[in-house]
Amino acid sequence: MFVTLHGFHFGPPIITAVRSWFVNLVTALCEYCGRRFEPEIRVLDAIRSITAHLTPDQSPCLVLPPEAWDDSRLLSACPHCHEPVKFNPFMTDKRDTHECIDALEEQQDMESLRERLEEQRETGPPRGLLAWVQRLFKRKGCA
Repeated sequence: MFVTLHGFHFGPPIITAVRSWFVNLVTALCEYCGRRFEPEIRVLDAIRSITAHLTPDQSPCLVLPPEAWDDSRLLSACPHCHEPVKFNPFMTDKRDTHECIDALEEQQDMESLRERLEEQRETGPPRGLLAWVQRLFKRKGCA
């Protein structure tokens, strides 16, 4: 069973520009071919101009007017498959994700250290505790 819609046009898929947390690079994922690409400078400039008045605590989805999504400067094409795409009028910045991951790892390391030290109080020093603590501090750049 198949459904055919008449009189309805989907338009190009809407994609989001994303600034990576591990490389200072903005990319987008093509919904047609599944490959990442760097958006054209003119598209990034359009996104910056549309969101220039927003503060970091404002959600573009809630604050931007509906016509922001209709801006023709957001239309582009995938450089790999040449299919049309349309960008959201905002960019996702994942650079803070790296800081959150580091903070979470540090918290987990400290919890693990507390557990090992508690173990030491009860049973005596476990084998390799000193080496483990030294590795922990070297990894965090403290040594």
